[in-house]
Amino acid sequence: MRTYVTRRLAASVFVIYAVASLVFFLNRLAPGSPAEVILGDGATKEGIAQLNQQLGLDRPLWQQYLSYIGHAVHGDFGTSYYSHGSAFSAAVGRLPVTIELAVLTIIASLVLAVGLAALTARYRNSVLRSVTDVTFLAFLSVPAFVSGLMLLLLFGLYWQGILPASGWVFISASLGGNLKTCVLPVIALTLPNAAILYRSLKPEMAEVARRDYVSYAQAVGLTPRRILGRVVLPNAAVPVVTVAGVLFGYLFGGTLVVETIFSIPGLGQEIVNSFQRRDYPIASASICLIAVFFVVISLVVDILYAALNPKVRQMYATKDGA
Repeated sequence: MRTYVTRRLAASVFVIYAVASLVFFLNRLAPGSPAEVILGDGATKEGIAQLNQQLGLDRPLWQQYLSYIGHAVHGDFGTSYYSHGSAFSAAVGRLPVTIELAVLTIIASLVLAVGLAALTARYRNSVLRSVTDVTFLAFLSVPAFVSGLMLLLLFGLYWQGILPASGWVFISASLGGNLKTCVLPVIALTLPNAAILYRSLKPEMAEVARRDYVSYAQAVGLTPRRILGRVVLPNAAVPVVTVAGVLFGYLFGGTLVVETIFSIPGLGQEIVNSFQRRDYPIASASICLIAVFFVVISLVVDILYAALNPKVRQMYATKDGA
């Protein structure tokens, strides 16, 4: 396991460095400059040059890059061009909202996918299974931003007053209000993610159901419900751990469009606003923060999968002992 963990740690560090570098160059390649956006239509060449000098954007690109990487290693992405506060602190301040959406989405996706997969596994040749398969195929085919726009249209125009169509209420202000504002964005994010989990779990459960230990459980007289809950589902769920972990990591970046649609003040909306304003420090800090969370979650999931899978654990135990 030490060899496996060491390799994954090295790969994780490289991924974070690559993302940080890519963000830097994409910011600089974007049309327009922060000075032009900040000063507006009345900007003069002298004013733009002076502001670029103040922001350090008049230096050669390689010098800006080395300075950026050197400070980013210590978590210092500079100060916002607009608020003049710490870019990293601004990104961290938006993080709890995105984390809440991601956690609620992955919980709802797991409950929906596991519940329906278990139900269809128990009633294999029923109409319920066919309807569930077609429904999840439809969920998988519709992106979260499309379902988000449809929900916004329904609850913002036709079914007004039932649920908030946009905006956000923080938990500190009202728990009930917070949960209400979570419902629509979580539904939009849950539908495609639950479909992915369902389609990953369904064949695993079918494969496990053909194993000898399931036949033994049937032979000793266990009821189908107990076999499904205590034998089939726990053994089929191990590979799904990796899928759920990867989806959870993707949700940190995948909430970007949904947060914008529902006017939610999360990290995704902060990234959109920072790119529109050419606020390089905020954009870099926000994207790098998402990259770190994604890499850490993927690392934890991979280590957990290696620990749960006897074949992987034995393979790396042999290498460590060699």
